[in-house]
Amino acid sequence: PEAVYAFKHALVRDAAYGTLLREGRRLLHRRAAEALERLRAGTAERDPQLLAHHYAQAGLAEPAIRCWIEAAELALARSALAEAEAAPHRALELLPGVTDGTERARLEVDLQLLLARRHMAARGYGAPEAGGALDRALALCDRAEDDDRRSRALAARWTWEQVSGRPGSALALGERLLRDSERRGDAGGMLIGHYGCGTTLLALGRLAEARAHLEAASVIGDRPDAARYALAPGHLVAAAARVFLAAVMLLLGEPERAWAASGEAVEVARRRGDPFTLAFVLCVAARLRLQARDDAPARELLGEARAIADEKGIGFYQNLIRMNAGLLLTREGRPREGAEAIRACIEAHARSGARWQLPMFSAFLAEALAAAGMPAEAARAVGDGLRIADANEDRDSAAELLRLRGCLHEQAGDRAAAEADFEAATALARRQGARLWELRAAAGLARMWRDQGRRAEAYDLLAPVYASFTEGFGLPDLAEARALLGDLDSTAAASPTPL
Repeated sequence: PEAVYAFKHALVRDAAYGTLLREGRRLLHRRAAEALERLRAGTAERDPQLLAHHYAQAGLAEPAIRCWIEAAELALARSALAEAEAAPHRALELLPGVTDGTERARLEVDLQLLLARRHMAARGYGAPEAGGALDRALALCDRAEDDDRRSRALAARWTWEQVSGRPGSALALGERLLRDSERRGDAGGMLIGHYGCGTTLLALGRLAEARAHLEAASVIGDRPDAARYALAPGHLVAAAARVFLAAVMLLLGEPERAWAASGEAVEVARRRGDPFTLAFVLCVAARLRLQARDDAPARELLGEARAIADEKGIGFYQNLIRMNAGLLLTREGRPREGAEAIRACIEAHARSGARWQLPMFSAFLAEALAAAGMPAEAARAVGDGLRIADANEDRDSAAELLRLRGCLHEQAGDRAAAEADFEAATALARRQGARLWELRAAAGLARMWRDQGRRAEAYDLLAPVYASFTEGFGLPDLAEARALLGDLDSTAAASPTPL
């Protein structure tokens, strides 16, 4: 039988090791790596970092790099972000040892994408460090000669461009990825391409187009060959597509369909067991409830999201959760605390490099400041949001910001300015198909006209908007619109009949 020997002391082991010639040491490490591969292949005891060490000491750069890539993937999966950064850097040091230029480029693309994912997980999807890694990855794609790697690099770059507040360039990347993936019949690429286009079109306020893409992504996401795809930690696309489809449905005036889609997103994330994705979809689902002024479910969703984000140390989501919680504080009668929380979160969001959705968050802040009796500061928040919406083409909350400015003008006694803002908000929402925002703005204008004695005009404005809804009649906006129509005309309360 083969004998097994062990040194009694590490110093004795090191001394014996030091007597070996270089080639002897390399052979020893190679045998150690091969033995570990045989003994632990496919088991939970497999240690890619230990294997990487032995392969590197054996002078085998390529298998060492692959083991460091495996180690980084495992670290990201368990939210060990320090390890997830160290492993790719260790691997990058070994790249000169890979003699084949094409293979070296492929490995570096993988490493740069891992670094980008790590920076996104730690600092947010708009982290500047992630942008640098993605620039390098895309620059290497021609040398790598690999369609799958190019698709992954394009998808990651789309994420960075979108969150950094550049929807025009993000849409071009999404469309390019979708075309390339359709040409190759790549289900995963088509999933991410449809998702990217749909989410960017939502930001641009092109809701009908956004819906078509996100519905396509949701269908593809149900396929076994596509459901596993993630853009980055916290972005399992099969779940993310559904929750952003829910966002589109809510703005289109279909809240019950929105709640169903967001519930499906949460279930997909639960089944996959991905804490990043689950925290993300819970946070977005809570925000949708807040936008609909349906606060009780939002509180429950945020509680679960906060527990996950705190346990895993997911800073980007912790910030978004605190922002939503600030709006809840406002509506619970603590608007100054709410405004302080939202303002701090907006500042942290911007520091992470993220610009997407800042107009929406400015609307949250304006609501809190107005409730706190600080109209001048609320007006500045609205102005900031509208400027960002115009500069970044981030328009899905622009109508709501115009309505809020109208409310502030009305409170200040400037009826002409208020009327102009309510009319602008109503017209913009109508062009976008954002019936929720249209109903809210039309109701504000109808109240003004009622108070001016223009009751018939008020009714004619609000009634068709309300009549366009077929669900969600228990939500505050619809209940208030129904009551206002009842006040304007006693026959209006009966039409339409809630389902």
